[in-house]
Parts: sequence; C-alpha cells; structure tokens
Amino acid sequence: MNELLLADLTPERFNVLASREDDYYFSFNWSPLFYRSQASAGFIAVATQTPAGPVLLPELQKAYAVLDWDDLHIGRSARRLLKGSELTSGRVVLTLNENPAPVLAALEAHWGQESWLIPPYSALLCDLAQNVEAGFRVWGVELRADGKLIAGEVGYATGAVYTSLTGFAPREGPWSRGWGTIQLILLAWELQRRGFAFWNLGQPYMPYKFKLGANLYPRAEFLERWQKAVPGWSLAHGQTPGVTP
Repeated sequence: MNELLLADLTPERFNVLASREDDYYFSFNWSPLFYRSQASAGFIAVATQTPAGPVLLPELQKAYAVLDWDDLHIGRSARRLLKGSELTSGRVVLTLNENPAPVLAALEAHWGQESWLIPPYSALLCDLAQNVEAGFRVWGVELRADGKLIAGEVGYATGAVYTSLTGFAPREGPWSRGWGTIQLILLAWELQRRGFAFWNLGQPYMPYKFKLGANLYPRAEFLERWQKAVPGWSLAHGQTPGVTP
C-alpha cells in the first residue's frame, strides 16, 4: 500500500494513480484540506487505528455503485410505507443536517467496535461541517420519527455529486421494517430536488444498493462522469471548485 500525498492530487499526478491497479492508499494527513482534496478527486476514505496513530485509508475504488434518479426503484412494501400516515402526517421527517454530530453519535452506538469511523474521523467530519469551503459540504442525513433519530447516514457533497460514507437503520422494534429503505428513497428524492447529478453509493458489493436501482461503473467510466459533475476538483491547488446545490 502506497502513501497518498497532497501533491498527488493534481490532475497530472492523479491520472497516473487512476491508471494503476492500486486501490487503497494510506495517509497520516488529517487536515481538512487533504480530506476535501482526496474526496473531490473521487477517493472514498475509511480509517483505522494503528500503533503509530490513526491512519486515513483513501480508496480509489475499482468500481462504484451509482444511482441515477430515473433508475430509482421503489418496491411494493416501500410504496405502502410512503403512502402511510407516518409520513403523510409529518410524524416521520427526513433532514439534511449541516451538523453531523447526532448522526455520528448514532453510528457509534449502532456499530460500536465494528466501525471504521474512529473518533479522529468523526472529529474531522465535524470540523469540515463547521468550516464550510465552496464546493464541499458534509451532511448528517437524519430520518426522525416523533423527533427520535431512527435511521440515517453521513456523507458529503462535492460539486453536483453526493457521496455516502456510512449509515445505520434500526435492527429491531417498530421502525425496523423497511424504514432504512425509506430513508434512502427520501434522500434520493431530496438530492434530485436539489439538482444533484447522481448519487455515489461507493462500494458495489452491497445488494441493497442495486435493489435501490444503482448501476455498477468501473473506475474509468465513473471518473469520467465524476469529473464532469465535480468541476475544478483539485481543491489542493487553488482551482475553482464546483458549486454545491
């Protein structure tokens, strides 16, 4: 595994990386500038704790799951919930919160030690959310029922693309039957309403993404679409970033 440097995130250096078979990289750089830059180039980063300290693991995936709005699939059970009184009465509401802290706390409670979302990563996302730069925005996506957070995710907008990082849905109780799917559908509608080009769902090995209507894009095809929707993605070097809807 090779180290990813800020200097690698120029268009010229990035094209070399994109042509290689490598996918995972590592970095000890936890600066907001580095994170925005790698995310805006198309990497999706997870993290791990090591004896040397926390390590960021940006991945330039070999393939991506992408949802286009016309491909959104809504099954029968989801349609019933969407027409139900919980939504029509306003008991259940989706919000894109500019403060991701509530969702981050819920993710920690849900996943515990299974999660790659270690404390330094959560702190960095909160920092990025509080100190907004043009073309990049972090959101905590919240599905609340009677004010209680029941499902959600954290992700970010780069230019005209939204990228999911990680999410949660209830495992038991009255909200465990399909409401995680409802959160995804409502989020897709909201992203479309805000003018996003498509939804980057990341890793393509999770079946729920394709049940939602996502399609698989190999790296080269994905990056071609990405760079059209994220103009001036090289934020590290002062180019003009895209405008977040």
